[in-house]
Amino acid sequence: MPTPIKTNRITYKLIHEKINARYDIFSVETSMKHFKFGAYILDVPILEKNVKAVRYESGRRLYVLMNKNEDNKQHLHKVLSDAPEFDTVTLEQIQSDMLDDYILLQLLLNSLGSVNNDLLRFNNLTGHLYCFNTTWLRKHNGVTEQIPCLELHITADYLLEFDVKTFTSVKLKDKIKFDKLKFEDYPKYVLSVNNTLRRRLKNDKDPAFIQRQISDKKTGDIDFLKIGSVNAFESSKMGVVSTTIQRFNEQFSEFAEIGFREVTDYVSLRYAPNIETENKVFVETILKEEKVRIVDGIGDDYSQAFSKKLQEFLLSEYSVTAPIGKRIVKNCLNLYLIHDVAYYQGRDDPYKKRYPDSSIQHITFENLNENVSAAFFTTIHELVIKSDLQIGQIRLFDWSKLGFPEDISFGMMTNYDDTERYFFMTVHPNGSFDIEEQEWNLFEQTSYSDCMNVFAQAKLNSETVEGIIRDSHGYINSIIDTGWITIPEIFKLHEELSNGNTYLRNKEKREELLNSVIDINKFGYENNIYYFVGVKGYGMKRNLHTAAHIRKIEIYEDAPDLFDKLLPLMNVTFVRNGQLTVIPFPFKYLKEYIRALTKTGE
Repeated sequence: MPTPIKTNRITYKLIHEKINARYDIFSVETSMKHFKFGAYILDVPILEKNVKAVRYESGRRLYVLMNKNEDNKQHLHKVLSDAPEFDTVTLEQIQSDMLDDYILLQLLLNSLGSVNNDLLRFNNLTGHLYCFNTTWLRKHNGVTEQIPCLELHITADYLLEFDVKTFTSVKLKDKIKFDKLKFEDYPKYVLSVNNTLRRRLKNDKDPAFIQRQISDKKTGDIDFLKIGSVNAFESSKMGVVSTTIQRFNEQFSEFAEIGFREVTDYVSLRYAPNIETENKVFVETILKEEKVRIVDGIGDDYSQAFSKKLQEFLLSEYSVTAPIGKRIVKNCLNLYLIHDVAYYQGRDDPYKKRYPDSSIQHITFENLNENVSAAFFTTIHELVIKSDLQIGQIRLFDWSKLGFPEDISFGMMTNYDDTERYFFMTVHPNGSFDIEEQEWNLFEQTSYSDCMNVFAQAKLNSETVEGIIRDSHGYINSIIDTGWITIPEIFKLHEELSNGNTYLRNKEKREELLNSVIDINKFGYENNIYYFVGVKGYGMKRNLHTAAHIRKIEIYEDAPDLFDKLLPLMNVTFVRNGQLTVIPFPFKYLKEYIRALTKTGE
């Protein structure tokens, strides 16, 4: 039997009688629309020694968990009484079974804030749980400037979410962009001697932190999973989740438990290495037939050296000789080396120039990462896709292998200039295709009206449709984001790594421990069909930066499941820089078409 696939939809156990016997729970509610006095009332209860946790999501109410004591209400009232506008607040003691289970679970989870291990820190701030590994601290000259944290949150749908939130030193406030709230309105925290965050008190002299990221930095750069060593694992998101859930289950074993819902019946499509070889042959043929040219739009010593490096790459990887020039050439594949957009403000901007008879792929100098070869592969595939769009033919994949005897269409909606626009790509059995835009019209039915109705209905249901597939008979399937992700066997991984076994990438261990994050998998759950795309099972790296997201295949009316034949369209690596693509690759063609169209303002 294959290893079950775990998801971030939790299973749980709660014994309310035992919880009520150990803890007092209080509801704190304001008569205002929300707590106008900011985070003070969310953090101040923690100053009361008997308080275990505070839980707040939004709105007018928060919950406080306290060790059982007959004087708790009096003590809590006293500690809250100094809060601004306290006269708007009511305090009521409640029983655990009066709460929704997800709220009670989060309240118990937040109480782990009082427990630490050598590296992991739990912080219950503003009614939320923020965890961080001390190796994440970002320092300059020995002084901590930023504290990236993982916020662990159980949703009303019983999903365990873990989003990166960053606390930044107020010394860097000039590098932070403030929108709705001014700097003065943010709660301030200090990093204590044991590396935990707490609210800053009046007599604190230590540097303060606010929950805000520096303007030019991304939200988070914490890897989803690391398997090189136990320390590496514990410094990843999955390591933090593993330690936290294990600690929760140990600490509350008498009355609470959290697990992950499993899928046992699924179909896997394993990655075949020959696909990359086949794709490379396709690319080489196209480059030789259409002639590729390197255009140095910068013209300094460094760009000349870089152009030479790209030229050598094309020769070694594709046996293609590409001349280097300074101008775009018609009817050629042009790799155009230029600066990023910011460089050309107030100058002659090459991004605004149009070459309708040429295929052009920009190589932006400033945005090249350390893995230049990977960037080259991606750039060349992008160029071929643009060439395919010009001639209306898929050449990066042998479409005829799918065995579609009739046309099949792929549809997307985009917002441009506050207008919803609908685009459809119809692929014919020989791989040729047509792309057209359809306008929404309540009074005129078109062949795509049903598809546009799907987008409209999903919007009413607060769902995100990533794409629509429609066959020649009008049968429709759509791809919907679920918010679910897959979870590897994190507890077994932790155990293996703790025992010194770091060789976890062989076939047996991959299928035992990492089955939830590799290759393409499709399964049924509660009368719906789902799939997810992980990393290539062969040659898996030690670090995974992102999770595998689960998507739902929505089948409309009496349509068949079209995805059985479409799964191979994600078993390709030319869309996501050597990784499997997460939705059928024709959507990549459609996105490129839409991007080019909206850039021209059409």
